[in-house]
Amino acid sequence: MPLQPPSHPGSELLHDRPRRHYLGQLWRYALPMARWTHRLRQHHRAPAEYRDRFLPEALRGVLCAAQTQTAHYAETFHRAGVQWRDLRSVDDLVHFPALSRREAQEKYEDLLSRNITLCEREEGIVWRTSGSTGQPVRFFVNGETNKFPYALMRFWMGRRSLRPFSHGVVLLCSLPRSVLCGTWLPLFGGTYFRKIHGSEPGAGPLLTRLAPAVITGDPHSLVWLDGELRASRVLLRSRLIVSSAFALSPELSKSLSEWTGARVIDCYSLAETGPLAFRCGPDRSFHLLGAAAVLETDVHGEILVTNLRNPFFPLVRYRTGDLGRIVWEPCECGYRGPSLVRLEGRLAARFIATDGRKVDPSQVEPILTRLPVRQFQLVQTGPLAVTLRYHGPVPIREASEVAQVLGLLLGGGVELICSREAEPLWRGGEKPVPYLRAASDSNWRRSR
Repeated sequence: MPLQPPSHPGSELLHDRPRRHYLGQLWRYALPMARWTHRLRQHHRAPAEYRDRFLPEALRGVLCAAQTQTAHYAETFHRAGVQWRDLRSVDDLVHFPALSRREAQEKYEDLLSRNITLCEREEGIVWRTSGSTGQPVRFFVNGETNKFPYALMRFWMGRRSLRPFSHGVVLLCSLPRSVLCGTWLPLFGGTYFRKIHGSEPGAGPLLTRLAPAVITGDPHSLVWLDGELRASRVLLRSRLIVSSAFALSPELSKSLSEWTGARVIDCYSLAETGPLAFRCGPDRSFHLLGAAAVLETDVHGEILVTNLRNPFFPLVRYRTGDLGRIVWEPCECGYRGPSLVRLEGRLAARFIATDGRKVDPSQVEPILTRLPVRQFQLVQTGPLAVTLRYHGPVPIREASEVAQVLGLLLGGGVELICSREAEPLWRGGEKPVPYLRAASDSNWRRSR
């Protein structure tokens, strides 16, 4: 039976009941998480040695699973005249065919391993990317990959211990409508997890009372935290703050570190692969997590990823759509391995708010992924007018949440028009343009 993506019912701030099976988590994942933490430390200490001694074997394992267990790679490897056994060093990876986002979107069944077990199905998750390229991609995340952040946080925290039954992780959420949940984390020192929304009544005092060791969220939620810290509504001394989703500004990173004393990490991550690199401090390059994935760039500077964590949905030389350059350079933190510099990400056209500010429309992506779309394009046609062009299997019945977020960005009530297109917005080989302004900036600016 093919795995299907989960539904996304709209919900207010309600409490959720996450699956537990605490002893089962320890029995199944404690040893793999310890191994991942060890590998991350090994790579960070001696990246050149790790690349030569350990990466080729790990890559051959991924390539073997891809070729022997999936229909897509068996065909593409055969057409390219390569086999998994041909890889002798990391440099040989360039001879294997790349996987485009369009192929990942259209060939989900062919990329899914034939050897996936019922247990892996139950432990795994089928999800979709946020669609920052205008083409949301469906993918399967196995249980071990889903637990990988525990090993990564252990790596970032060093060997400092956690106090059982304290609050280990708090996730700050900034989405307009979100489900709140809390659970116990047996794989993270027996601590508790709690998700907090900034609009939750008493969110600031609650965060102070929980005193988590780790705080994670996107830069929007961390801006809220910074404001609460400056206003003395939140008092914290955390160990680690992790930002993801999009770039964390150096000013915000420095401010959070000064107010909390925490190590602030800016993480470069993809939904379909998990964390790939991290920035250990403001204005520094992104250090590659070479034990978890192999990153390379093509002649145009596009980043390609081979994920080493998920053999049940292998991604070999996956085109991310992000631009950057990989260099070997020393860092003040002591790291002397490959790092991403000039990471540009998926540069989206900026919309113009009513006060003249340029705003990032990609902030609506977490909501767009809930809609039945295969391709989308948001077009700003006026100061408070936006058209959502999309190609999908069924019409969109409700898009008020998209209009609400766009209204917050643009500074007023937005008139959102949904236009369903019979034909794909762009085909293979064409560059997706998910965000577009249809008129001159000067015609939209209003005086303050």
